[in-house]
Amino acid sequence: MSNPIGTCTTLQDAGGIFIDCSSAQVLGVALKSALTGSLTITGVNNLDGSPSSWVIAPASTGWQAPTGNSAGLCARTSFTYSNPGADAGKAVACWVPR
Repeated sequence: MSNPIGTCTTLQDAGGIFIDCSSAQVLGVALKSALTGSLTITGVNNLDGSPSSWVIAPASTGWQAPTGNSAGLCARTSFTYSNPGADAGKAVACWVPR
């Protein structure tokens, strides 16, 4: 879904790319229900441009903001579920152009 504020997408598959650009900022991930396994997001860079991994732990619920000093700055951002059979589709990632 796209609107003037930003874009959101459901992370439906076991893993894959959800943003492929250098001019976006991940706002966070909304979890529809508690994760059974973990969700790992890569390609969200730290403020200094160094790559960072963002792991959302099992049993997490609700809104999850980017960790550390990443501020959600992204390039080619991808995700993987550790338990895709139970968790695929539970997360909705949201980002805005910057």
